[in-house]
Amino acid sequence: MIIFILAAGTLAAQGDHVIYEGTHLNYRVGFNEGNTYAWEILSNVNPPEIANPGDAGFITDPNLSDVAVQWNLAGTYFVTVTETDAGGCSNKKALAVQVQPNNRSIGFGLTASTECFSISGNDFQLALSLLDNNGAPLTAAYFPLAVQFTVNGEPQSQLLRYNDQTLQITETMFTANPQQNTSVEVMITNVTDVKNVPVQPGANGTHLRTIYAIPEIEFTEELRRQYYDKERITAYSSFVSRTHRVEPK
Repeated sequence: MIIFILAAGTLAAQGDHVIYEGTHLNYRVGFNEGNTYAWEILSNVNPPEIANPGDAGFITDPNLSDVAVQWNLAGTYFVTVTETDAGGCSNKKALAVQVQPNNRSIGFGLTASTECFSISGNDFQLALSLLDNNGAPLTAAYFPLAVQFTVNGEPQSQLLRYNDQTLQITETMFTANPQQNTSVEVMITNVTDVKNVPVQPGANGTHLRTIYAIPEIEFTEELRRQYYDKERITAYSSFVSRTHRVEPK
């Protein structure tokens, strides 16, 4: 019987096993000293047709008792192994593998946000949306996910867990200036699930955070004089900007 190895352990394969495009799996049979092994990946069994190596191919020697296979294109395949002993007797086993399209996606719930500069710190969190092939939330079985992203172009990484699907953006990843507006661009670059299968960044794969500078108020000399003379002043401003000039009416 063919055995295939997943990240969580070893399973006996009976019937079809459903996987996503981009998955690589290890397969093995029991090793017998002196026997030879020949593995094949078929895209059709009647008549037998070898799969295109670019669609599904071996990434290790296919003449050992264990092999690694990279599944790149959706479809139905058959992994076969023929074991032959020293006397020339052989036995052939086959395993059907169904490879599904990998349309899973990850993106930010919001693509933009703003906040005022805070002297106590400017860390922030970004909620993520993770969807399976059918547009439903990705289940816990695929977590944790390894998320690679950039903050203003600098590479960062984080392990994303099922019960906390947020990116933690700390001020160690960027520099906020209290005297001018600061833009922080967070871009998802690469994501893999617990089985090392890719999850594609979706249309909402970039978030722009704007941290506003601390407002400054500048008094004119006339206003300053009247203030110190304790005169009653009513000030109007017809616009809002980083520097406010207030004139007495």
